Amino acid sequence: MVTRTTSAITRAMRHLGWSGVAALFVLICVLALAAAGPPGDPHVMQLRDRLTPPGGTGRSGTTYLLGTDSLGRDLLSRMIFGCRVSVLVGVLGVSVSFLIGVPLGLLAGYRGSGLDSICSRLADVQLSIPFLLFAIALMASVGTGLVQVILVLGVARWAVFFRIARADVLSIRNEEYVMAAQALGASNLRIVARHILPNSASAMLVAASIGIGDAILAEAGLSYLGLGVPADMPSWGLIAREGKDYLQVAWWTSTLPGLGISTVVLSVSILGDRLRDFASPVARKLLGVR
Repeated sequence: MVTRTTSAITRAMRHLGWSGVAALFVLICVLALAAAGPPGDPHVMQLRDRLTPPGGTGRSGTTYLLGTDSLGRDLLSRMIFGCRVSVLVGVLGVSVSFLIGVPLGLLAGYRGSGLDSICSRLADVQLSIPFLLFAIALMASVGTGLVQVILVLGVARWAVFFRIARADVLSIRNEEYVMAAQALGASNLRIVARHILPNSASAMLVAASIGIGDAILAEAGLSYLGLGVPADMPSWGLIAREGKDYLQVAWWTSTLPGLGISTVVLSVSILGDRLRDFASPVARKLLGVR
């Protein structure tokens, strides 16, 4: 059993390719750092050590691996703490979108009727508005805060999952195996859960991976504009905003958070693309994965 599992993992890693493995490694490291937590208090200020460069030692005798910001706060601790916030917002935001959009898409695509028309028109209207602009409008209405950001990003992207689920249902519901299940008397819920949803999982997986990256970027943009998480909960966008006025004398204050955002978003996108190929029936058959 262990040998078969190890062999399947080896084949899966080979199928991911070097870029997929590298992206997976980066995400594992990021999640491990987020789980371990910052080495120090991200809110403690050492004004004597303000704007200490990466690897430098402040006047207090403390060495800072990633330097300090304008208030002498350890940038490494703040970035690790901000990683928690950004990843949490990305994952939970996409989860809210998934829970809203997928059931509506499955129901609208499988049953049709007025629900399909209403939801489709609402999705068309929302998708015609730029994502970040729509999120800014919602945040201005509900106020700032971590819960508000998660809910707003979830509501702002439900239409993407709705359209993917609906399109997959429309293309699958007339397949022979679905018609055979209907002839055998299977319930609509069983047909959707057993035959339609698994066959649309790969498209939703890619959409979720892209959505997590978009949510992290959107949260960074909202925090940069002062509409995201509160100041006592630093995220990468908020850290970049606080350092933008010191770029000429302290490049690391905004550059390092920006690099963190870019690295995570790129890794999520690459891994999602590789997982899409892995989730396809042909790839799973070749890898011997059930």
